[in-house]
Amino acid sequence: MNRLCIRAVTGLLIVLLAVPPLSSLPIPGTVPEILEQLRTRDRQVRDLIRAGNFRAVWVPAFQAKDLAIALEPRAGHLAPRARESAEPAIQRVVRFAWLLDAFGDAGDRQQLEKAYAAFAAALAEVVTAFAGAQ
Repeated sequence: MNRLCIRAVTGLLIVLLAVPPLSSLPIPGTVPEILEQLRTRDRQVRDLIRAGNFRAVWVPAFQAKDLAIALEPRAGHLAPRARESAEPAIQRVVRFAWLLDAFGDAGDRQQLEKAYAAFAAALAEVVTAFAGAQ
């Protein structure tokens, strides 16, 4: 087995051990549970970046993206001000999840940290907008 294959397999194992795939984590049924999962994914992304495990960042970032998208149909039940905040914040979570994936693959810490700051801010805005929702 060549070095590239060994590194790819090792990287995949690290990802699989560090963060369970979304397929084994169904989208929770309530808004508070989804928000808690979003907070968890935020911590996981942050911790992976701090540890220098850039290539694994995509897993919790994409899980957060899926969780945020699951909130989208529920935005219609929010107060107008919260809805005006939630909808673009969800879009930013999606956009920055993709950027985290790209910058993580490139191993670019500086760009990854910038993207994470924007991703975390968007997640915080989503959580704030939905905080009173059931």
